[in-house]
Amino acid sequence: ENLVLQGEFYGITGRDLKTRVAAALERFELVEAANRQVRTYSGGMARRLDIAMGLLNRPRVLFLDEPTTGLDPEARVESALSPADELATLGTPEITLGLLPGNGGTQRLTRMIGPARALDVLITGRPYSPEEALGLGVVSGVLEAVEAVDKVQSIAQRFAAGPALAQAAIKRCVYEGGQMSLDDGLALEAREMEGLFRSQDALEGMTAFAEKRQAKFTGA
Repeated sequence: ENLVLQGEFYGITGRDLKTRVAAALERFELVEAANRQVRTYSGGMARRLDIAMGLLNRPRVLFLDEPTTGLDPEARVESALSPADELATLGTPEITLGLLPGNGGTQRLTRMIGPARALDVLITGRPYSPEEALGLGVVSGVLEAVEAVDKVQSIAQRFAAGPALAQAAIKRCVYEGGQMSLDDGLALEAREMEGLFRSQDALEGMTAFAEKRQAKFTGA
């Protein structure tokens, strides 16, 4: 159900959604657990579900144009942008409620920015500016307010026109491979590359390069 809702939220519907969900359940060994409540999953199963949900869709662009607290670093966002505006602050204020950023918030933020800087923002619960977020590596860009919307639309259009199979393969290599040993990660990369070489998108990309024209990818 979580995978279906995730796919629908990002515009995947019908047979395509069913095919992707079935493939994700099989890939991450969740077929038998598909009808169980997520709260009954073991830690390993919940983690596999999280990765599966992150790989279900194309790259995402997240535009943060207002105060954003409790932003979950579990979110599989490939381009997080914020305008250079005093209103656009970020933070993890859960500690001010006597809580911690759950659902992996402490774990992925630590892996993203390192333990010292993660402790600073997690234990204080303080807000931080777009510029500091860029320095920490929490966002991938800071935009001037006057150009923000056009820039975000341009990035989203570039993702949409790109080769979906290669995008998905790169996400798998980063998100799955990043949790593996280097040898296992390199093996995963090699398997993904082998599959891409057989795709129509790769043929189109290399042909377009040779013919000095813009490639037209179809996701096949």
